[in-house]
Amino acid sequence: MAEPTDEQLRDYTAKMPKIYKDILLAFPGFDSKRREFDSLETQHIMEVLTDPDQDIRRVDVNTAITQLSERGFLSPEFYRIVPTRLGERAIKLLSGTTARPAMIPSLPEPSWAS
Repeated sequence: MAEPTDEQLRDYTAKMPKIYKDILLAFPGFDSKRREFDSLETQHIMEVLTDPDQDIRRVDVNTAITQLSERGFLSPEFYRIVPTRLGERAIKLLSGTTARPAMIPSLPEPSWAS
């Protein structure tokens, strides 16, 4: 799938129903100091977004997560979900915040590998 331009993504996210926006906004909502591609447990998102007063059930949240995954915004990993590059861009547009880059130093090259 081709990557959308910033303008196309901005237009798309503006049209997203609230449940999808809320799922993406859960990432900076849980941790304002999060790093790119930090994951969240699906359970946490369900607990926060499930609202009987608004008739939002766990199955609704799970279906929305699945649809975001199918559209390339999220990547499910066991009981966690991780934003993809597209998801990170959408989160930035929706939240106005940028996640810190993941700064894991590379391991040195072993002397025996040459």
